[in-house]
Order: sequence, then structure tokens, then C-alpha cells
Amino acid sequence: MSYILIILSLLAQISYSCISENVIDFKFYITSGTSDWVVSSQYPNGVYASVVSGPTSILPETSWIWENPVIFMRSITITRYFFVAGKPKSAILISKIDDTGSAKLNGGTSCSIPGFGVFYTCDLTSSCIVGLNKLEIIGTDTGAGLVGVMYKLTVISKLV
Repeated sequence: MSYILIILSLLAQISYSCISENVIDFKFYITSGTSDWVVSSQYPNGVYASVVSGPTSILPETSWIWENPVIFMRSITITRYFFVAGKPKSAILISKIDDTGSAKLNGGTSCSIPGFGVFYTCDLTSSCIVGLNKLEIIGTDTGAGLVGVMYKLTVISKLV
């Protein structure tokens, strides 16, 4: 009889400690790489991005990307589609562009990425929606030397 009470007590504790799906955050990343779509004057219909040599500073799990072959003194538009399951809680972009650029999510407010020296952080949460999202990054190379775009978008959503 005492074993039954112990088992019932343990089962009651387990049921109280189970995590509800309503309190779980879903976190995922969208990173620069060969899945990005690049449009430029050389490729007006677009082409998948190529990994290029870049400066030594990197974001984990990302690559420096541009079009191939690399042509200087031009702008490119990088587009990446992704799906958000659940209600978005945050969408934070960390990026670095050689030389300058901007980013926007779903046509929302543009976030300036003004220079090459450091990583820039943009809060794109207000433009993130449930379902299909479109990230656009415009990169502009202003001269000779290395060229590239690197980014990592961290999205957290509430599964409901």
C-alpha cells in the first residue's frame, strides 16, 4: 500500500513539473551563406551568393558573401526568405559590410550599416511577422580591396 502512495505522489509531482508548450520560446538563426539570393547590375535576375575571402573577423556559423566573380564599385541586394512559427518576440540582426549598406525586414524601416570597422546590431522586431518573412540587405562597395557582407539574424518566437 505504501508503494502505491509513493508512486501516486511521484506522478503528482511529475504532472506539476511538466513544461507547457505556451512557455517555450523557439530560437533560430538565419546566417549569410550560399542560400542567399543576390541581385546586381551584373545579375539583374539574381544568382545565389558565393563565399568570398574576407577580413579575419567573423560571426560564428556565417560566411562573407558577394556575387561571383567579385566586381568592385557596385551595389548588390541580398534577399533571404524565412518562416517564423509562432508570435515573434525578437528579431536582432548583427552584420558587417565592406564597405556600407542597409537592411530591412518585410519592407519595414531600414537599418543603416554605416561602415566596415565593426559589427552593427539592428533591432528588426517591429517588422517581423508570423509566417513568411523577407530579409533584404543592400551592400555597397566603394573601392578596391576586400568586399563582402556577413550577417546573423537571431529570431525568437513564442510557440502558441
